[in-house]
Amino acid sequence: MEDAYIQVFLKFPESGRVKTRLAREIGDAAAATVYRALVARVFEHLPAEFPLCVAYAPASVGEDAISRWLRPHLEVAGRACEEVVWIPQVEVADLGQRLGQATGTLFARGAGKVIAVGADCPYLEPEVYREAAGCLDRGRDVVFGPTLDGGYYLVGLAAPQERLFGDSIPWSSARTLEASLEAAASTGLNVAVLDKREDVDDLSAWVRARDALGLQEKNMEKTHERIGWDRTFGFAPVYQQRVWGGRRLETDFGKTLPESSTPYGESWEVCDRDEAMSVVAGAGEGCDGVSLQTLWRDHREEVFGAAGLRVEADRFPILIKILDCREDLSLQVHPSAEQAEQLGGEAKTEMWWVAQADPGARISVGLQPGVTRAGFEHAVTQGRAAECIHVIDPKPGDFIMIPSGRVHAIGGGLVIFEVQQNSDTTYRVFDWNRTGLDGKPRELHLEASMASIDFGDHEPTLGEKSGEVLVDCVYFKVELWDMAPGTGRICLEAGEFCVIGVVEGGVFLGGQQLAPGDFRVMPASAGLQARPIVASSDGAKLLITMLPT
Repeated sequence: MEDAYIQVFLKFPESGRVKTRLAREIGDAAAATVYRALVARVFEHLPAEFPLCVAYAPASVGEDAISRWLRPHLEVAGRACEEVVWIPQVEVADLGQRLGQATGTLFARGAGKVIAVGADCPYLEPEVYREAAGCLDRGRDVVFGPTLDGGYYLVGLAAPQERLFGDSIPWSSARTLEASLEAAASTGLNVAVLDKREDVDDLSAWVRARDALGLQEKNMEKTHERIGWDRTFGFAPVYQQRVWGGRRLETDFGKTLPESSTPYGESWEVCDRDEAMSVVAGAGEGCDGVSLQTLWRDHREEVFGAAGLRVEADRFPILIKILDCREDLSLQVHPSAEQAEQLGGEAKTEMWWVAQADPGARISVGLQPGVTRAGFEHAVTQGRAAECIHVIDPKPGDFIMIPSGRVHAIGGGLVIFEVQQNSDTTYRVFDWNRTGLDGKPRELHLEASMASIDFGDHEPTLGEKSGEVLVDCVYFKVELWDMAPGTGRICLEAGEFCVIGVVEGGVFLGGQQLAPGDFRVMPASAGLQARPIVASSDGAKLLITMLPT
């Protein structure tokens, strides 16, 4: 029995891609929740004596994302991710091809027997696997576990059997098992058939499983026990003193700054960095004080959903700030991923949304036409770098992308909402010939800057919305929701995560009134009852930040 593997076939639990037949009755998000509950049930009842293989789809999701999703379920089953054999399913529509490829691959890796199951049948107790393995040990070539609808929930193999998974089998039909038995007989295979059990494919089957097993309730209780939230929550801002900052974070956004006269230039609202870690605030006992790093590391699926599982990063990959720029910032540049690795920094692409702009406030961004590296480097040494820089006069509501390599500076008199990669690497190119507080010029990072600047980036323009979408890049997605006074909408679907930032007006969310500068996390585990947003009598503009799609 030691060489008999259990092979679980499953899909990444994305809304709209799992339990599609059930989704026609209850919706994509609810069907994805049901699917996650079914998967949890399967793993909870795996017998410990069998080694485990997971055959996952789609292959493009990758082993890391799949293992992050399944880690809590494996822990319940007393298994470690490192002990599991991970096999991507082939990217074909035919179930038989996927079964044949994945079982064949597992045999090729040394399995003596394979017991393959899906996640659709919640009635698989440990004895079912043991009975199938016993049949194979007693000389049966194939074992089928039949479903009530004419398919099968389990197939056990003593050796690879390509003919059982060929084109002659009408997959996902009432004749799937019948045709499979005919194929086995024509090949001379010795077959055993287990008791019938029901798959969950439609709403009535789900209701029966839920009522018989307490499946939904048990799954939801375990989820909320792990994280404690099914509603929105916020983080305590981390304030950063900056010589170019002011006090608008306090006067315009109601922030309580630590000192009464010190200039504060930045409020880090969502940040997973050791030197400035976001912690939950205002969510209640047992939740307050939990760090963003803990949520990302230990509760990724519950809080950040399927999108979070896809991200291969040890830290939450987005940093969100409010910037109060009383004076001009220095001319800066951020490195690309390749350059950051060479220079010992972190890559950084960011987006600015202009909340306030005093008369004459400007953004320096990109290069003037015809500026070359040699010409720019000479201008910097001569103190004339400003002559080489493209300048934009922004107004409130404008936005612009600052990809890595784009030289830039925010001018005095601007208040900016910034969404960026989780990075704090900045190379100072030029400081407008100013001196610091000590009367000496501030340090420049000329070598790193020149290596990082994109010298083909001439005269960049402000961003243009596409519907509600401001930015949809490989690092983050940001939308602007413009809500008329008194209107309401649902904040995404259950199972989806975002950060809500109020930039104008006000809204009511989860029993709380939010004003400009307030941020809330909508966790993926929040149900539809937690998701309605209602604009105040003044209306509202919201920045909605999501993980990359």
